[in-house]
Amino acid sequence: MAILPTTGWDETQPPATQSAGLGDDRIREMKTQVREVVDVDHKFDSSGSDAEMGMHKIIRFLTEAGTPLTDSDHIQFYQREVGGVDELFVKDTAGNEIQITDGGEVADVVFLSGAQTITGVKTFQADPTLEKSNLVATPYNTGNVTATNGSVNIVGSGTLWDTDDNVKAGQAMFMTADDQYYIISSITDDTHLVLTIAYNGTTGAGKAYEIVPTLDGLSAGNHKEVTLLDHPDSSVTTAKIADDAVTTDKVNDDAITGDKIDLGAWVARVRDTSYLAVTAGFVVGWAGGPGAVAGYTDAADPPITRRVQDSTTGGSGMSFMMPVRKGHYWKTTGTTGGTWWVPLGAV
Repeated sequence: MAILPTTGWDETQPPATQSAGLGDDRIREMKTQVREVVDVDHKFDSSGSDAEMGMHKIIRFLTEAGTPLTDSDHIQFYQREVGGVDELFVKDTAGNEIQITDGGEVADVVFLSGAQTITGVKTFQADPTLEKSNLVATPYNTGNVTATNGSVNIVGSGTLWDTDDNVKAGQAMFMTADDQYYIISSITDDTHLVLTIAYNGTTGAGKAYEIVPTLDGLSAGNHKEVTLLDHPDSSVTTAKIADDAVTTDKVNDDAITGDKIDLGAWVARVRDTSYLAVTAGFVVGWAGGPGAVAGYTDAADPPITRRVQDSTTGGSGMSFMMPVRKGHYWKTTGTTGGTWWVPLGAV
């Protein structure tokens, strides 16, 4: 930046001994000095006049060494250094300092359009409206996993969950083969994570999975409603977490529509074994006679409340169907036969 004014400002000049004939030179010199200085940030032409003369072209601040003293009669705008970068601040008459810029962005402002990274907790005075198309996120699905029925521990192979915060607690893990979501409680390292509830699918290795963000994170012991972001195989999904149980309602066309609820895949189960119902569903059992079969379901593990029973003294078979609430445990007992779990799903 040029050094201004071109002729240095000196209030001791002209001296009293200087010839009066040089007065016009000194007057023109002073006018030039004033114009050069004012013209730095204002429109100030060397001659003429117009409606914009004197208006700001830009506003520049000198860097303050620290926060200025409070002026009870005036609001102060200024810049000072933060982390090696000069940022813009305002200080009101009560002494409250507000940082206006931060790292090349306007601080603490949510824009109505354009891409923006927003951090921290935001509180809305009314319910915000979000378009479903704005909630699409790319799922993390690198590698595969080993999951064990009844265990909250998931082991990854070729996964990088902890690296670069690829996966975080509170996100949702979609087990592709089971068509079921689970909420992540914690990340141990790149190949180990913990779910908020026990895995309810079939034990096995090499399982495909997807991990998607949620609108509001869920940590262990902080059960609340979370909204899952889109993944390629479903619309926005709401998973309601309560009492360590997960229920999944898949929402299509921005509204829950009951006529789109369907039954999930039949999953073979073993009698005399307690299972957790991650979603609401039905248990179907049968056996050949003579003998008896029974179904139990409640919140206890194992369940103790018998809900259905059938028996025969002849050679004919018997069967039953028992509804199970989300988050409750269930089991079947009796003569050897077949037992299946049929979860509620969505079309």
